[in-house]
Amino acid sequence: MVINDGAGELAHGTTFSESTTFNAVEGPATLWLYTNGDDPGPLPVAGEEIVFNGAVVGGPINANLGLRASLFEIPIVAIAGLNTLEIRTPVSGSADNFNWPVAVLAPPTPALVPFARFGARAQIVLGPGTDDDRFAVEALFTLGAASNGIDLLMEPVTLALGTEEWTIPPGSFHRTRLGSFVFKGPIGATHLVVTIQPFRGGTIGFAAWGAGAELTGTENPVDVRLIVGDDGGTTTVVAKFLAPGDD
Repeated sequence: MVINDGAGELAHGTTFSESTTFNAVEGPATLWLYTNGDDPGPLPVAGEEIVFNGAVVGGPINANLGLRASLFEIPIVAIAGLNTLEIRTPVSGSADNFNWPVAVLAPPTPALVPFARFGARAQIVLGPGTDDDRFAVEALFTLGAASNGIDLLMEPVTLALGTEEWTIPPGSFHRTRLGSFVFKGPIGATHLVVTIQPFRGGTIGFAAWGAGAELTGTENPVDVRLIVGDDGGTTTVVAKFLAPGDD
C-alpha cells in the first residue's frame, strides 16, 4: 500500500493543468482521489480530465459527494518508482480549484485456485560458487474447476524451485505463431527461458531453463511451485542432480 498526502492547493484557476508525483510499486492498483472541486462560482468549469502517467483515467470533477467534494476510485497500473497524476482543465485560464489527497492501494492478493493436476520433473546442476547453478524444469498442469482462466500476457508467473523463487512480471511473455508463450531474460541474477504451451483438452505445458541461479541447500526431495496469476500448485519431485560439465 502506498499513501500520498496530496499535493496541497493545485490548479488555482490560472493554468491548463496541474500535476503531482508519488512513488508506488509496480503492478495493478486502485487510485483513490479526493478533490474539493467543482467550483460552482460565476465561471464554473466542466470537462476536467484525470490523467495518470499520461493516460486519461477519469473525470470530470463532478461534485459526486456534494458541493465542492468529489471522490474517485480508479483502477490503474502503476510503474515502479515515480508516478504522475494530473488534473487537466479544458480551457487555459479556467477558474476551478482542487485540493487532492491521493491514496494508491494495491489490490488484496486473491485466494490461490489450486491446479486440478500438477506434475513436474527437474534437473539441477550445482556450481562451485555463488549464482552459478543451472536448472531445468518441465511440468504439465490443468486448471482447477474454480479457475477463471489464465492470461499469460497480463498476469505474473512465479516459479519456485528448492531454495529460490523467480517472478516474471505481467506483460513479459510474448505469444508465438504456434500458440505458445515465451519469456527470455533476466530475473534477478538468473537468466531464464520459459515456455508455456496450452494443449487441447485443457492441459498446459510448462518448461523453464535457468542459469545463474543460487540453489545452495537444495536437496531431494525438491519442492516445485508454479503460480500463474491466481492459479497455482505445488508438487515434490526427486530431481536429477548433475555435476558441472555433465549436463
